[in-house]
Amino acid sequence: MKIQQLRKYPKEIKAYNIDDLVAPTGNFYLAVAVIAKRANEVADKVSMDLQLRLEQFTLEPGEYDPREIEERTDIVSAFEHLPKPHVVAIEEYLEGRLGWKVGDEE
Repeated sequence: MKIQQLRKYPKEIKAYNIDDLVAPTGNFYLAVAVIAKRANEVADKVSMDLQLRLEQFTLEPGEYDPREIEERTDIVSAFEHLPKPHVVAIEEYLEGRLGWKVGDEE
């Protein structure tokens, strides 16, 4: 998933009907586990992308470049305005875009 694709999701969490969350799995706890696992994956991806972008601006100790600092600030600000990982995971789950298996299921 690309960072730009995350922008299509809402930025705030909203109230969801429990029946809608349970419907795909038939089990509330499994639904929460699937959503939590995906939220962690999204958070890791966003964190890695941010780290890669910020590595471009590695300053030597004692160096001060206001343009680079401003660019770093802009990058961090853009990432702060992305939707939260749990919102993305819930929306993907409800859209049927997530797959899962339980235990030894084939």
